[in-house]
Amino acid sequence: MATAAGEIYFIGEKDLRTKELTQYFKVGIVRENEDNADRDSTQRLLEHQTGNPRELYIESVVKTELVELVETLLHKKFAPLGVRGEWMLLTSDELAKVKSEADLLASEAKEIISDIQKADKLAKTKSNEDVIPATDELKQLNEIYLESNAKLKACEDMFDVIKEIFAEALHDEDEEEEVEAFVQVQERKGKSTFDEDSFKAKYLDIYSKFTITKSTVKGTPSYAGSRSFKKEFKDFDPNFATMVESFEPLVEKIEAGKATKESLHGFSLELRRVNAEALWAKMKSESKIKVACGTHAGIDGVFKWVRTEKVTESLDKKALKEAHPDLVAEFTTEGESTKAVIVDPKKGY
Repeated sequence: MATAAGEIYFIGEKDLRTKELTQYFKVGIVRENEDNADRDSTQRLLEHQTGNPRELYIESVVKTELVELVETLLHKKFAPLGVRGEWMLLTSDELAKVKSEADLLASEAKEIISDIQKADKLAKTKSNEDVIPATDELKQLNEIYLESNAKLKACEDMFDVIKEIFAEALHDEDEEEEVEAFVQVQERKGKSTFDEDSFKAKYLDIYSKFTITKSTVKGTPSYAGSRSFKKEFKDFDPNFATMVESFEPLVEKIEAGKATKESLHGFSLELRRVNAEALWAKMKSESKIKVACGTHAGIDGVFKWVRTEKVTESLDKKALKEAHPDLVAEFTTEGESTKAVIVDPKKGY
């Protein structure tokens, strides 16, 4: 996870002739790192001004930890207000809501960044064999994790159905024009595959020279109840339960021609909002559980996290390619290109 801090900026527009402010706002970020040492929101303003016929101005700036994640969550939560890229169309009330949410996320990010960094460090630390007792707080955190995970899975399943419906529509001449406003097919280059075994068999001496030995600590975290989670959405999130229950009837109406596919796109934007909220809750709960576990093997009835040291040998492909590009090319095959259905994450119509 990218943990850099930075700024969330809100850039507005002003008509050069009338001096009237528009309702378009660009919500973007500036990361704080060595590469961006001399950049801030003011610099980004100047960059965005190029090519824009209206005068741009910085409406506000929110400093935050986890700046990339906070920006992503903002755009997901307010997806119906997005128009293109990072631009949103906002009334004064809507702008206030987005800014308020940015402040809230920044406040929470400040509180949890320490847990995330500690959890990342613990992931590289060997555990002992002790299992510590669970507190009521840890049990509750585990429930939040399980509930959030269930919502994320449900969102994913529904989104897969939406993409399938849109993919079929793109191949129908009568429907293609309707859905082109919010869905497109993106061709992706095939994945390159290096046949390491064949290379090793033919050039064992060279292979050996570029083999590196690593000692790493690894361990997969396991949350109690993940496989047996059966709680109904209505028991912990009635609004999401209603949303889930409305999905199948909506699909049936669309298939029967009684509802437009634009309504399905609107539903997908709501899914993005739920996804953002669930992702944030899951991340907060799992980082707290990991920190509570510490170097122990787990938390009784809540969590298991056995981390052991493993010595592995691997091929330094980057160094090999730099030294012997022709040999690497000899054993590399290009996979076939694929097509992916991309559903617009904004409502730009």
